[in-house]
Amino acid sequence: LGDFLPEEGKSLMFTEQQTMAGEGVGYGFGWFLGEDEAGRRRIELAGGSVGGASLLTVQPETGVVVAAMVNLSGANLDVVRDVYALFVEAAGTD
Repeated sequence: LGDFLPEEGKSLMFTEQQTMAGEGVGYGFGWFLGEDEAGRRRIELAGGSVGGASLLTVQPETGVVVAAMVNLSGANLDVVRDVYALFVEAAGTD
């Protein structure tokens, strides 16, 4: 995001929200926050509409970003995560 947003805004977007009991919900302001199968931080934004689905997945430490749009409602987007994993592995970060 560079200098487009102030640091406070970026921090708020990527801070996991919590329940009243203080448990993390895996979601920031519009972003899914979690880890990939190798335990690396992964940030995702997904969307869908009639006739389409999309996924943007980011691994901040390597700078890998994979975006996909599929012309199918309710499409299985696991292939996007598979492509993401290949690029992250190629970036050489464990």
